[in-house]
Amino acid sequence: MPALWRVLFLLPLLFSTLVAAVFQEYRTGQPVQPRTAPEQTQPQPTQPVRQTPQRPAAPQTAQPQPAAPGLFGFGGRFLVRASIGGVLHERSITVRSNPDAGAQAIYCQPGGDEIGTTEVGVVKSFSCSSDELLLRPQIGIGYQWPGEGHFLTLDFYTLDEVQETLLQFHYTLPEHTLNESIPFLKLALGVSHTDSEGLSPTALSWGVGLGAYNWLQEGRRWRLEYGLDYTQREWLPINHSYGEESWSDREWHLYLGTAWRF
Repeated sequence: MPALWRVLFLLPLLFSTLVAAVFQEYRTGQPVQPRTAPEQTQPQPTQPVRQTPQRPAAPQTAQPQPAAPGLFGFGGRFLVRASIGGVLHERSITVRSNPDAGAQAIYCQPGGDEIGTTEVGVVKSFSCSSDELLLRPQIGIGYQWPGEGHFLTLDFYTLDEVQETLLQFHYTLPEHTLNESIPFLKLALGVSHTDSEGLSPTALSWGVGLGAYNWLQEGRRWRLEYGLDYTQREWLPINHSYGEESWSDREWHLYLGTAWRF
């Protein structure tokens, strides 16, 4: 009997709950979901943030300084130079007589020894040579390429009534420096003239040489130059009443000089 009383007691409570749910569904039109325990949400795993590797900054390099403008933008330096040297001068003289000139005495050169006499109607050739040891001062200007580069010079000298202008190209060899001496090879072209007693033939010369220079200070401004040159010179013929005279010169030139580069 007690169990029956408990069932009878619980029936009204169960009926009231069912009626309340049906009444709520009728009013809202939404089914009533039974209450459940709240779900435990799982934390979502987070994606690791990918770090972009930073490139190392490029090293700062010193910007090269622009070279001096120099001649036509080559960046070299100009030169002023002077030298003194000894010259062994050899001249060969040839005279070809005029058959219509008559009999005349022929001399090796003005003030020289007699080398023959012309004859009427006969073409004759006379020759002689002379050797002299002379002292030759020389001045010039020039231009040198950057560093110990090649250099050009325009030089002038006067010697025994002969004036000559020389254009010279010096090919430097800094890779063969010996005891701080920088060697060079030389090529030269020259134009000459003479003013001996109304005879003014012109001449062309060409030559080769070798030499070296040494800097006299750390700033590489002053330097000492020295070398040995060989020159061949051919003069235009000189016309005389008795015939045609030709000169041919050979020279050895040993010199010592200085130059200022700026």
